[in-house]
Amino acid sequence: MLLIGRVGFLQLMLPELGAGVIDHSAFYTEPLQRVLRSLPPMAGMVYDGPAAAQTAEWIRDLHKPIKGTDNHGRRYHALSPEVFFWAHATIHEHVLTTIEVFDHPLTAPEEQQLFAEMAQVWGMFGMSTRPVPGSAEAFRRYFDQMCAERLEVTPAADALRTFVSHPGAMPQPWVPNWLWRPAAPVSFGTLRSLTIATLPPVVAAKLGLEATAADRWRLRAISALIRRT
Repeated sequence: MLLIGRVGFLQLMLPELGAGVIDHSAFYTEPLQRVLRSLPPMAGMVYDGPAAAQTAEWIRDLHKPIKGTDNHGRRYHALSPEVFFWAHATIHEHVLTTIEVFDHPLTAPEEQQLFAEMAQVWGMFGMSTRPVPGSAEAFRRYFDQMCAERLEVTPAADALRTFVSHPGAMPQPWVPNWLWRPAAPVSFGTLRSLTIATLPPVVAAKLGLEATAADRWRLRAISALIRRT
C-alpha cells in the first residue's frame, strides 16, 4: 500500500488502460475505494488455493464489457492481451520494487522464481501468452521499454497527478469535505514522497514530478524502519 500511487501511475499512463478506468469506473469520485475493492481478488489469485483459478476467471470476465475510444481516438478493449498484460506486469513489478525498497536486493534466482510465478498466475486468465517475456531479464527490458516508449500523461494520469500533489482537491464521498481538505495533505504527504521517490526516472520526468531531498529522506527513513521491524 505504501507504493500504491506508483503502480497507479504506471497503469494509468498507458492510454488504453487510462481510458478504460475513466470510462468504466468511479475514478474521479472514489479513487481510493476503487483501489481497495481491487486488492482482495488480486490477492485471491495467489492465496485462494483451489479457488484461485475461478478468481482469475472472474477478474477476466469482469473486464469483458470494458471497451471504448481512448484520448487519441483509438479503439481499445481491456481484454486486449497487450493491455491486460501491462496491468498484470505493473503488479509484478510492484512486488519486485516493494521487496527491493523495503526488504533486500533481489538475487537473480529470486527474481527468476518470482517471474515464473507471475507467468503462472497469468496463465490462469486463459489468455494469450504472446505478450509475456521469456525470462526475468527480458521482463525488465520489456518494462523499461514500455515506460520509455508507450507511457504518457493521459487524462487519468493527470488526474492522479493532481490528487497526489493536492489530495484535498479531490473530494471523497466517505469523508466530509470540511474534514478531508485539511486532513488529506497531512495523511498523504508520506505516500506522495514514496510515490515520487520510487517512480522510474523516465516516468517521473514525463509527469514533471521531481523527488526532493525531503522525499528521498522520507523514503530512506521509512525503508530503514520497515527493515528493522
